[in-house]
Amino acid sequence: MPRTPEPTSLLARPDAIAEWETRHDALPLLRRLPPRQRQVLSWTLAGFTPTDIADHLGLSAETVRANLKKARRTAAAYLKGREEEQ
Repeated sequence: MPRTPEPTSLLARPDAIAEWETRHDALPLLRRLPPRQRQVLSWTLAGFTPTDIADHLGLSAETVRANLKKARRTAAAYLKGREEEQ
């Protein structure tokens, strides 16, 4: 079983590497989305529900869900294209 490296001054949280890679891997996808879809997907990835997002942004929950659905479709197509490239 792989062992997590010990923290150092250069790498305070060794487990943060995977988080960093995931976050930076998502950036090209987020940049492809229209602003509203990018916004609701980002909030969703941060753990907010469509109702929470709607309340904060002054939108209906249905509008948030519709934008989230479109963003997820775009994300699926993006990931499928990346898999085919490899």
